[in-house]
Amino acid sequence: MVGRYRLESLEREVSGAVVWRACDDSLNRHVTVWELANPVREADLLDALRSAIRVPDPHLTQIFEVDLGSRSPFLATEWTPGWDLDELLVTELPSHQVALAVALATADVLTAAHAAGRPHLCLTPSAVRWTSTRSVKVAGLGIEAALAGRTASDPVAADTRALAGLLYALLTGYWTGPDPSVLPAAPRSHGELVPPGQVRSGIPGVLDAIIARTLLPNVRPRISSPAQFAWELQVAQHVLGR
Repeated sequence: MVGRYRLESLEREVSGAVVWRACDDSLNRHVTVWELANPVREADLLDALRSAIRVPDPHLTQIFEVDLGSRSPFLATEWTPGWDLDELLVTELPSHQVALAVALATADVLTAAHAAGRPHLCLTPSAVRWTSTRSVKVAGLGIEAALAGRTASDPVAADTRALAGLLYALLTGYWTGPDPSVLPAAPRSHGELVPPGQVRSGIPGVLDAIIARTLLPNVRPRISSPAQFAWELQVAQHVLGR
């Protein structure tokens, strides 16, 4: 037990926390419990939580309870039935249309988050959930970065690259980012990322180009923000006929 929550199954481990599926017996509902290392980066975490709560996007997981003062500090957040992308992509890849829709929903979340002054900085396939109702939920906004003490000299660029890495994973099943994932690392040639169209056949050129313009250093014009990335995906939806 953590507080009033009964821990049921281990979901994943992140820097500074163990993440569980749990049951809130008081309200008879499932929740996600982040069992935090002690001592916790309390000031950084509270600042991150305050700004995350202000992000107005239904695809962002809700924060239900924060207890940082006890001997066993924890967070309780929303649980949604479904699959983290890393466990989903290990077994099968979605259609290009679904991949595009998931990436766009995630880009919209990060666009709203940056507008509220809160980057994610730890966006990986395990932080994005494909729900049983065919929707998207993004977890860990601010939380994981605060727990790990992670910063970035250019947080906008860092999150934009992570979005492109997420789309790459959805299209190929390979992960481009530096953070660990159960997915295999994306292939490289002479130190440079191999474009997704050379990894899997049939990937639409418009999606290949979006990833190249974000992740490959010499491809222009650059895509440099979550908002621009989302706009390019919207254009791609029209090109591909949704």
